[in-house]
This record gives sequence, structure tokens and C-alpha cells, in this order.
Amino acid sequence: MDQRLENIQLDRQLAELQAYAMEVFGDHDAALRWLDTGLSELDDLSAREIVTRLGAPGVERARDVLLRIEYGVYS
Repeated sequence: MDQRLENIQLDRQLAELQAYAMEVFGDHDAALRWLDTGLSELDDLSAREIVTRLGAPGVERARDVLLRIEYGVYS
């Protein structure tokens, strides 16, 4: 895939993840902090880092963490 197209797709994925984080946390600043904080569930990477490194699989892992936060499942 063309590098420019990959970058556009990555930006879109991050924007969608940020929107979901804002929905879960109810606060723009909290969502941004979450995106940039290393998490043990993501191998001590931030959601932004894992998406950047892994692409779609990283998005799924980060969304899974948000889903568990949203529904109070912490195990």
C-alpha cells in the first residue's frame, strides 16, 4: 500500500479511537491522556503507540481495553 494512503488510514483509525475514548471517558482531556499513557494491557505501550506500530490489530487491542473500561470489566 502507498505510504501516503497508509498514513491517512492510520490518522482515521486514531481519530475513531479518540472519539470512542471521549465517549467512554466523557472528557476530551481524559481521552487524550488515555491515548498517550502506557498500559499494561497493551504491553506498556500507549494506545497511540500500539496503533502506530501494529495498525488494525493495534486498533482492536486498544478498542478492547476501552470496551472493558466502558463496561467495568477489569480482569
